[in-house]
Order: sequence, then C-alpha cells, then structure tokens
Amino acid sequence: MSDFSLSSQSAALQVIQQAVVVLAKWAEADSWLADNSFGDSNSKSTTEIVAKAQEILGWAEHQQLNCLQLVFDRVQLSHSHQQKPHFRPAWALNADAGAMKTPKISYARGDRPTNDDLEKLKEDIRTEVTHPNFQNLFNFQNLSQLTMFVEKFGSHLSFGESDTGESDIALIDLARSTAAIAAALAQQPPDDQVVLIAGDLMGVQKFIYTISSDGALKSLRARSFYLEIATEEIVYRLLQLLNLPRTNIIYAGASKFYILAPALSETDQLTIKALQEKFNDWLLGEFQKKVFLAIAIGKPFPVRDLVVTATSESDTLLSQHWRSLNDQLSAQATRKFDHTLAKILEPQPSHEPCKVCHRDDDTDRAPVNPLDPTSPDACPVCRQMFALGGKTVESRILASHYSVSGRFGYSR
Repeated sequence: MSDFSLSSQSAALQVIQQAVVVLAKWAEADSWLADNSFGDSNSKSTTEIVAKAQEILGWAEHQQLNCLQLVFDRVQLSHSHQQKPHFRPAWALNADAGAMKTPKISYARGDRPTNDDLEKLKEDIRTEVTHPNFQNLFNFQNLSQLTMFVEKFGSHLSFGESDTGESDIALIDLARSTAAIAAALAQQPPDDQVVLIAGDLMGVQKFIYTISSDGALKSLRARSFYLEIATEEIVYRLLQLLNLPRTNIIYAGASKFYILAPALSETDQLTIKALQEKFNDWLLGEFQKKVFLAIAIGKPFPVRDLVVTATSESDTLLSQHWRSLNDQLSAQATRKFDHTLAKILEPQPSHEPCKVCHRDDDTDRAPVNPLDPTSPDACPVCRQMFALGGKTVESRILASHYSVSGRFGYSR
C-alpha cells in the first residue's frame, strides 16, 4: 500500500471516527470509547487536513444531531405558499427484514419524529454498542465497518446548527463528503486542487430490453444486476489506481458513478484512459457494441469551490464544474469505441442469431434453460444471464475473490 493510500485512508478514517463519536455521545453510549481508540491515525498533519475539510463543509463542534428534514422542502415555486415541513422517520436502517420479505421503507412524513422516536433510536444505538458480538468484532480502525455503523444509525438524523432547528443534511452524507475531501487533500495535490471523475455505461436500455419474451423476467433481472456489479467493479478499480477509500465515491448506481479525487497527474489520466479502453474491449467482445463505458475527468479546481456559496441566484461554482463534467461525458456518446474502429469496421462473419438477444457473431448455441430442451437456443451470454436471474432472487450476499488470471490480468 502506498504512502498516498495510507494518508488518504487515515484522513477518511478520522472523519468517520468522529461521526461515530457524535452518535455515541448523542445516545449516551460513549463509555465504550477508550481514550486511545483513535490509535495512530490522528497524527498532527491528518488532524489539520480533517479540520480543513470540516471547515469547508461547515462541520463545527457545537453542532448537534436532530430530526432530518426532507431536502425537497427547499423546492419552492414562486406562486406556491410555504409548505409544512416533511421529515424522515427516526429509524435505524436494517437490511435484515426478519419475518418480512423486505425491510421497512422510510417514507417521508408530515409530522416531526417524537421524542419517543428519538429515544428509541438512542436505545438501538446503546443496544448495538453493548452487544457482546459488537464488542468482540468491532474494530475502531476499520473504515468500512465504521462507515456501516454511521450509515445504519446516522442516515435519518441531521447534523447542524443547534439554534436553527432541523437540517436536511444527514449525518452520514456530511461524514462521507467530509471524508472524501480529507482523503483527497491528504495526497497533497498542488494548490489544494481537486477533480471530479464521472463514468457512464452507455447503451443500458438497449442492453437490458433488446431481448425476446422467452425467459424475459429472469433475463431482465440479471441484466440489470449485471450492470450494477459492472459499475461497482469499474469504481473499485479506479479507487485502487488513485489510492482512494470508498468514501470518495460521490455516487455509484444506475450504471453511473462520480468520484472526488485530488488533481491528477498526466500519468494518472493516461492510466485511467487505459483502464477505460480495457473495459471497452471486454464490453465489445461480450455484448458487441451495445454497451460502452464513458469516463470523463473534469478540470482541476480549488477545493474551496466545494463551499456552497451561490455565484448567482441559481448557480454555484460546484454546479458549474458538475455541468462541465457531464458535458464531457455526453460528448463521448458520439464517438463510442473510437480507439478500436479498425477492428469494428472489419468484415464480420454472420451466423444463426441468438433467439434471445439476436446477436449473430458466434456459433455457440444451446437452450437458454438447461432444464428445458425445448427452450429457445441462446448465446453464452444470454444463457449466463438466465442462470444469474434465477440465483439473484434468493441471494443475500455477493462475495468476490481475486486471482492473477482473467481478461484484465485479474479475475473477480
């Protein structure tokens, strides 16, 4: 692990540690925090970087946890009257639905969570941190574990000024954003400049829905899931290349992602370009030209531009950078696979089309459902998708492993 990786990890870790302490103190459950819990991660330089990141996003010591107001309450039409506030229920997230088939959905509500609701959440935190399994397994130096704790208990609590009532910024969102800035600054970019990186798997609709009705439900489910894990894999590889923790993922889902990184060297940019081309070579071979990975690297800008200060009534410096980044991303839609045009334009043999996705570039055909010999003949990808679609219904955990083999020099 490089020094940059260690420094970025340490900076993000300290931010998330502080968020855990905020939750524990609010729930009066901080007795389990030993004086030396922070270990060696709180070096002077790391502490200064974290303080700068907190100052940029307005994280102050006197702020308090409170009910979380719905962010859409800020949307006010010129002709509308002031709407009554809406709140998220004061719940802990729970992926284990227990007797239910699905977890509870935290729909917004028109009434503020009661003191009893908040006390119940505090009790849940106390129960969690005093459970023997938690005491045995909890590691205060594990960034992923700490982030999961803050996400579980801090997703429906705001963290803001105590004298201004409720806020619409959840503790987990503030903690992740602060950790992302701190991790980027820990790599000491020139002039404290950072950069936004965006990615988009283009052609999603064509990939998912260009199938026959035979086995459609399983195939649709599998193709959607497949794109999600493909997005996750791309993000993982980028974070590895840039020596950044997962807190620097601004968003990853629906076949798109955004990452905050320190200003990149020319070498870093070329490495990202090479990674993009490798993925696109694989996508071309697996799905012909249906899916294309676009990656855009924005122009470096001062980290202070992340301070939410309006330059006009409806514009901020951050929104300008964001808009420019997405313009770069969209421009790639008109030049997909331009790095391999010679191969694409070569004459290709045509064979019997797959009865599911209609590709005709290979001869490998077999029933899409191996248990039904009368099911339509399909290509290897569609057979794989049909099998995957059947497994995702009951699966609860996705595990991955790595080896030195595989199309990218590794397999997962």
